[in-house]
Amino acid sequence: MAIRVDPPRVEARASGRTICRLSPRDEARWRALADRAAPLIEARLPDGVVADRAVRQRHGWRLAPMRPALRRARRAAASLAREGAVVATDVEAFFPSVTPETLERALLAVGAARGDAAAAASMLGGWAEQGRAGLPVGPAASSILANAVLLPVDLAVAPVRFLRWVDDYLLPAEYPLERFDEALAVVGLRRSERKTVRGIGGVWQAPYGR
Repeated sequence: MAIRVDPPRVEARASGRTICRLSPRDEARWRALADRAAPLIEARLPDGVVADRAVRQRHGWRLAPMRPALRRARRAAASLAREGAVVATDVEAFFPSVTPETLERALLAVGAARGDAAAAASMLGGWAEQGRAGLPVGPAASSILANAVLLPVDLAVAPVRFLRWVDDYLLPAEYPLERFDEALAVVGLRRSERKTVRGIGGVWQAPYGR
């Protein structure tokens, strides 16, 4: 099922990051897909996932407010760091690296309808053909769907206490990074070695720009 999509409009923020503005038609379709997937994703996310959690509203779903989530993340990170050494890391180029096939598999895995999974993959493929590969950064729906993509990684890590903010992870230092890398590889992603840091104490350094 091929779905025609419009080219996203790319805007640069003062922080230097870029976001995509979808056409009204694409935004509505993308949001509708995320609305239907949100309860399926939320039911499976471990407590360690603190950013971009979806909450029900009168019409569909929305992202929980960022600042309270960030405060919670900082408290949880400080608590985790007090228990011993930790490793902070993230996923290399996460949003641009999500392929249509990866997104479709992720949605099917949480129980989404096959038509919805195929439609989401088709939209992602259409934008990739227009030069915007991966999940479009900016729309709230992309953040909801991103949690489906990373869910297998979260579940692989979940036997130990961890924290995830978007695609940034805070792990106990004794957790084998090889196991983390294997979980990422299953969904076609890889860890950023440049952003992998071991330490004791410190404060959660989640970006404010999203």
